[in-house]
Amino acid sequence: MLRDIAFIAAILILVAALGLIYYVSRKQDQAESERLETIIANEQSPQINNAKIMGEQIEAVESDGEKENGEEKSPEKSEEDDTVTDETASEAEDGSVPEEAAPESGAGSEGKAEKENETKEGDSAEPDASAEDGADPAAAEELPEPSPELLASSIVILNGTSRNGMAALWLDKFTQAGYTSVSAGSYRGAAEPLSVVYTKDPEQAKAIGRVVPGIIIREGDIPGPFVMSGGVDAPSEIDHYVIIGNNNVQ
Repeated sequence: MLRDIAFIAAILILVAALGLIYYVSRKQDQAESERLETIIANEQSPQINNAKIMGEQIEAVESDGEKENGEEKSPEKSEEDDTVTDETASEAEDGSVPEEAAPESGAGSEGKAEKENETKEGDSAEPDASAEDGADPAAAEELPEPSPELLASSIVILNGTSRNGMAALWLDKFTQAGYTSVSAGSYRGAAEPLSVVYTKDPEQAKAIGRVVPGIIIREGDIPGPFVMSGGVDAPSEIDHYVIIGNNNVQ
């Protein structure tokens, strides 16, 4: 009998010990979780506080800027309103129209007349520019037929552009037109925007415009150096130097 009682007591003591151990472990787990939550909250709180502080500062700066803009605009607006009011009152008293509101037909007609005068001046200046370039207006209107002397004269065709092969191309055109003494080369002087012929006989050279459209005729020797194609020597006597410009690039 005593053994049974002792056995039951031992079992009860064991159960009580297990219950106590379980209770203590639960308490420790709760304390640890609370500690971790406290640590996390402490770490996040400075960031949240900083974000709130920055947001408040930004809102304060924006509100200050809006106030300053409003203060700057309001005086200007009031001054403009005062000016308009004063002008309206003066107009009502005098019964007159301000000079600024005067009819604009006169100004418009003057501006139109000035534009017409400028257009006329520009049109009249164009022939002067062509004359300065050495172009012959009569040659642009009526180009004579090439004379036998011109067809047999010594002509050097020079490429005055950046594109290769222009001198040879125009040499073929001169040959097809009946010119019998034509050679090609490359111009080493300043680039010519327009084709030009340097000649001692401008009247005779006018007919070259039938081959090279828009060519300018200038009396005198060629102003810059040149080299002949293929390394050959230049003719001993050259009657006309034809420099192909950018306007005749093909």
